[in-house]
Amino acid sequence: MLAFGRRLATARHTDLQAIPEELHSKILHELGGGDLLTCQKVCHLWKNIVENTSSLQYKIGLASAGMKDGPPGRSSTRERSALLRKYQETWSSANGVSHRTLSIPPNSRVVEVIGDAFVYVVEEQGYQPVFYLCQLASFFTGVPEKTWKVDVRDHFESHEDIASYAVDVAQDLVVVTMLQENEFPECYLLSLSEGGAPHPLAKRRRLVGNSNLCFPIDSGFQDEIAIVGDLLEWTVFGLDTQMHVFNWKTGM
Repeated sequence: MLAFGRRLATARHTDLQAIPEELHSKILHELGGGDLLTCQKVCHLWKNIVENTSSLQYKIGLASAGMKDGPPGRSSTRERSALLRKYQETWSSANGVSHRTLSIPPNSRVVEVIGDAFVYVVEEQGYQPVFYLCQLASFFTGVPEKTWKVDVRDHFESHEDIASYAVDVAQDLVVVTMLQENEFPECYLLSLSEGGAPHPLAKRRRLVGNSNLCFPIDSGFQDEIAIVGDLLEWTVFGLDTQMHVFNWKTGM
């Protein structure tokens, strides 16, 4: 029985080696970084393929850094790997760590970080809200510090009317939602660079709860909103949790 088991193990090992190396590589490219680390321990063949393939090493590097690859671009895998190594070395050495003190007005009601922007809401002229968004400078990407003032007083009388908001600096977009008791939910699509004016690419500057969000808002309701490219995911939590996905440019 022991001899048979050894022959079976040898046969399986031989069958694995009989597969063309290109097919092994294709299979390994379908795996994530964590699985690739495990595969390195299976056999010498897989270990050699993983260690000598830059694209597979890049996957492992992303996984160890807790990151995901960005969309396809002009940068090659080798160039992206170099940037990833530079990023990891910078954090390991802490050479890129800097301190920046921001002066926040004492009448600020909301202070938080959304994406790459630091957001706070200031009450001006009789409790009317004004958004301030500060994009901090990045020593790694070379992005300079920039601040926007988004005046939402035409839409909201008080900061208490603001339910939630989301920011996409790359698309010059800030989305602010309003939930009021016994009213339908509303969502405003505003421009950062225009100081809170309706976004020029949005066909409808305001989205109102339709058949998928068609219930009056009662006390205690909350919502969450997220921007993903041209799509806007809006979820309202209450007695019944309901989600809708809009194309914020078309309003559909």
